[in-house]
Amino acid sequence: MAQIARSLSRALGLNEDLAEAVAMGHDLGHAPFGHAGEKALNAVVPGGFSHQAQSLRIVDVLAWGGRGLNLTRDVRDGIVKHSKGLGPVFARGADSPATFEGQAVRVADIIAYLAHDMDDALEAGFLSISDIPVDILAAFGDSSESRENAMVKDLLRSTRMLPTGPGFAFSTSMEASMASLRSFMMEKVYRSPSIAREMDEGAAAVRAIYASLMADAELAEEIPLKHLPRTREEAARDFIAGMTDRFALKFLEKIRSGSSRPATVRWRRSPNPPVCRPVRSPSRSNASSAVCPTGSSRDTETPPSARLNGHVCP
Repeated sequence: MAQIARSLSRALGLNEDLAEAVAMGHDLGHAPFGHAGEKALNAVVPGGFSHQAQSLRIVDVLAWGGRGLNLTRDVRDGIVKHSKGLGPVFARGADSPATFEGQAVRVADIIAYLAHDMDDALEAGFLSISDIPVDILAAFGDSSESRENAMVKDLLRSTRMLPTGPGFAFSTSMEASMASLRSFMMEKVYRSPSIAREMDEGAAAVRAIYASLMADAELAEEIPLKHLPRTREEAARDFIAGMTDRFALKFLEKIRSGSSRPATVRWRRSPNPPVCRPVRSPSRSNASSAVCPTGSSRDTETPPSARLNGHVCP
């Protein structure tokens, strides 16, 4: 998605770096199991939960070992206003990002998921090519690359440069085709019974982890960044929101089995962050090393708030 946002910004004479910064931060706050996990947290956390607000909390407070990042107002605005859900692609009024780069990220997000989610569904066996309506294939082709190219090219052809900047738009026919593709994916994939069952199980896992962290003070000690001034409810929210699906399931499995809890990674702080080196816990001698900004491996054992999705080490 970041590459689409950069490409749109380059073609329209916008600030590519700003667009990429917004794109890189826009989904940091997603809970495990996507929107199902988000709804589960929203139902149990005092004050509710939204991934937009959590993304902003990560960059403002949790990143860099709880010191936060010194991001500009425009980057922060783009992060918190990126989400469209099932609403219109082009936001208006207070929901619209303040910058054209933020608007480019918003539209790049929908292009990316419409282009690539179908490939994921085909690969997972939820769809076959024969299931895809002929009009959708005619408009977008049969690959993620052709779908992405069709939408990007139409957007650039249809966008008009106004005195204040680009007036983002798709052609009438492309808007109709995108609406058809969106509806098709919603019916056949996003709301399919098999996906719904998995998401229900994921939401139940999120609720169970939160309840366990609230009930067990010893378990709550696993939550990183203990020096931050926050309630246990806030700490549990931050911890769970940083989990991957796999980490959440493994964490819940260990809670239920009563086995030794996941090791907390201790970090030697460098005077020049973000260089960092994890120290293995004696009880988990085979634990993998955590992700640092210079690395590319993913570690499902390290507490997620320490990994921060591979972007920042505390």
